[in-house]
Amino acid sequence: MGALDWFRIAAAFLVTAIHISPLENITVWGDLTLTRILGRVAVPFFFMATGYFVLDPERPDRLKKSIRKNLLWYLFAVALYLPVNWYAGRLIGLNAGYVSQELLVLGTFYHLWYFPAVITGLLLTWGLYRLAGLRISLGISAVLYLFGLLGDSYYGLIAGVPILKGMYEGLFAILENTRNGLFLAPLFLLLGAALRERGPGKPDSRQNAVGLAVSLALLIAEGVLVHMADWPHHDSMYLCLPAVMVFLFGLLSQLQTEEQPSLRRMSLWIYILHPAFIVAVRRFAKVVRAEELLVENRLVHYLCVAAATAVTAWLLAFLGDMIGERRRIRREEEEWDDALEREDREYEAGEDSFEEDEEFYEDDGESYEDGEDFYGDDTEPYEDYYEDDEKSYRDEEDLYGTDEGSYEENGESCEDDRDPYENGYDTGEDAGGSYDWSRAIIAEAELSMAKGEKTIAMQTKKVSGISGEPGGRAWMEISRSALIHNLDELYRILPDESSIMAVVKADAYGHGAVMTASWLEEEGITDFAVATLWEGAELREGGIAGNILILGYTNPTDWPLVAEYDLIQTIVDEEYAVRMSRYGEEHESLRAHLAVDTGMHRLGVAGDDYAALQRILELPGIRLEGMFSHLCAADSREQADVEYTKQQIRQFELLRIGIGKLHSQSRQERKAVQEGDHGCLCFHLQNSYGFLNYPRLRYDYVRPGVILYGAYSDEKDRSAGGPDLEPVMSVRARVAMVKPVEAGMELGYGRAFRMKNSGMIATVTIGYADGIPRNYGENHSKVLIRGRRYPVVGRVCMDQFLVDVTASLNTPEGADGVVRAGDVVTLIGRDGQERILAEEMAGWCHTITNEILCRMGARLERVTEEDS
Repeated sequence: MGALDWFRIAAAFLVTAIHISPLENITVWGDLTLTRILGRVAVPFFFMATGYFVLDPERPDRLKKSIRKNLLWYLFAVALYLPVNWYAGRLIGLNAGYVSQELLVLGTFYHLWYFPAVITGLLLTWGLYRLAGLRISLGISAVLYLFGLLGDSYYGLIAGVPILKGMYEGLFAILENTRNGLFLAPLFLLLGAALRERGPGKPDSRQNAVGLAVSLALLIAEGVLVHMADWPHHDSMYLCLPAVMVFLFGLLSQLQTEEQPSLRRMSLWIYILHPAFIVAVRRFAKVVRAEELLVENRLVHYLCVAAATAVTAWLLAFLGDMIGERRRIRREEEEWDDALEREDREYEAGEDSFEEDEEFYEDDGESYEDGEDFYGDDTEPYEDYYEDDEKSYRDEEDLYGTDEGSYEENGESCEDDRDPYENGYDTGEDAGGSYDWSRAIIAEAELSMAKGEKTIAMQTKKVSGISGEPGGRAWMEISRSALIHNLDELYRILPDESSIMAVVKADAYGHGAVMTASWLEEEGITDFAVATLWEGAELREGGIAGNILILGYTNPTDWPLVAEYDLIQTIVDEEYAVRMSRYGEEHESLRAHLAVDTGMHRLGVAGDDYAALQRILELPGIRLEGMFSHLCAADSREQADVEYTKQQIRQFELLRIGIGKLHSQSRQERKAVQEGDHGCLCFHLQNSYGFLNYPRLRYDYVRPGVILYGAYSDEKDRSAGGPDLEPVMSVRARVAMVKPVEAGMELGYGRAFRMKNSGMIATVTIGYADGIPRNYGENHSKVLIRGRRYPVVGRVCMDQFLVDVTASLNTPEGADGVVRAGDVVTLIGRDGQERILAEEMAGWCHTITNEILCRMGARLERVTEEDS
């Protein structure tokens, strides 16, 4: 919602222009258009923003907070302008009626009417909303608006009717005009609430832009006509104004830019202070005898007032941000101190003590020393897990479907394969039988590769350009230049304090993990994230030397390999940490990051469970190097999701502050049982959309995934601003044959597609076994052939699918556009002037881009472009 914050500034300056008329000396009609017509969008915009964020029947706390805030600002502004009112002689001869009218309706200075109007409007619309619902409330508010309209811009239309004129004159004696909380504010407050309930995606941004252009043109025409007819009693309300505001607000809410809370405060200061600076500039001009330049020249007068107001408002907003940040940090430190004191009291009382809770650790016959039943292993103590079990991994012949002679029968024994573990396993270092089991798994994998599974080196070869001549039936092209371009774009918005931890799980989202990580390492990336142990092992085998974090669970039986490959294991919960601690004391300490659950509810220790966090921090045998969490709704700009994400961020920030504070207090008091120093832990929170939508967060790492490969999760996100990302992957296949089909023929499995007219069908050499979704042809999806889009028809088969290329027969004579066997088919990527994005393909298949990229199968040949 950052665009809304920026427009608040524009709206505040429009209000300033209304009170000065900056173009009056230059062009009367231009000033009329700017100040009396276009400028009237400012206050309705403020009303709509308030309704959007405040009017929610399920959140009465927002209403109370908004009314209290507006009331306090109003009282402040009343006090601020008392000297000006006294100077102007408006405080002479006061009576109760006049004071009540000023305070409750008109505002005590000519621009302060907004505050009583928004308070009155909120109370009125909240009651209507609760009692009658949104639709009926909108209808009532529309009637009130039309009634107010006849007493505003259209007053001249009814002035000739004595009854109506008398009624409105009686109303004006009380309210002075109809731009208030009864007639103007309710409609726009409820329109804001309606747009929130509708969501930001309807209508789309193009429809909103067209609607805004048309409604603005009509508003200008309407405003000019009513002023030419000399109808307005005031000119705050127009028939076309609500339509303009709906399209304007809808368009702004769709622009996904970072929220700017400081701009909100700055716009409020501009609104409140600009009349004071109008007076100040006029007084200054009189003192220096420059009234002709600084006052009579309205444009110069406006620029001086706007500049002085903007600078002052920025300084006040900046100071407010500083004070607010200090208060926030102090409050969070107090909360952390309270949590620690509460836990200390519980420890002293014997509640939840890590050392003294006999029922949890000792009296149940389940101590760490005995190891029985604690983790469900009720046959062996932990020490015997690897060695004494008669059915251990070492001896269990059929655990993975292989028998003793399988390698010899295939003609390729383990001894014939390069054994990356021979120096460790042959000497039996540290781990006993599990090393033999792990060795067998690696040997089996190497054997499978020798039997035909493609390694990175086998999958990857160089070709010049993207002409599609690698010789295969179907392939993907991976662009190194696009990857490096995306990396540079991310660095462009990366805070100086942060580094990039490249997420290369799922074979780098289908792009090739070792190849991608190698390219990134050459560009200076030293930190990588994977999902599994074997993904990390693949990177190490591929020569990647940087830090590699396993984001997911690893079976404790595989921890020797975590140490062997020097990987960093995620601690998924407290029980896992305790078991890792025992392993570290008995064998070797493992490097680890602690997962913290701030709202995803997937892996991690609860972010507010300070007792568990403290116990984990004190465990020996773990080289704890970092903590992280995951934002589960950072890709959404819906207000509820934004608030949920901010709550996650706040909880993680509180944890970061608390961990540092806890450690600084306790390092000298408690025995140092860790090799690492928790005061130097690294922290990371932002995934791809956490980085895109909240780039100002400053943690040690950001973890870009899909955006590193030039893709967004949804097609609409690409046009919402942000870094200029280039797709790294293209997917192509070939036309196997082209044949004529008759009208009425039914094609493919289940006869899912029926030809309406006679035409030509092309068979394409790629299918769902290659990663193409089976429903790809059922949702108006397209492919590119010879630079032109053609529809996919019928159901995708395991190895092929069909494309209707009838339109290619209409190629102009002499043009090389007729589809033929052997032509290259582009599913994702560019062909000529046309391009299909992975986001488009995901939309056709009703899924997200991540799934489309990750499912591209091992059968696809992987080809790289020569960087030109």
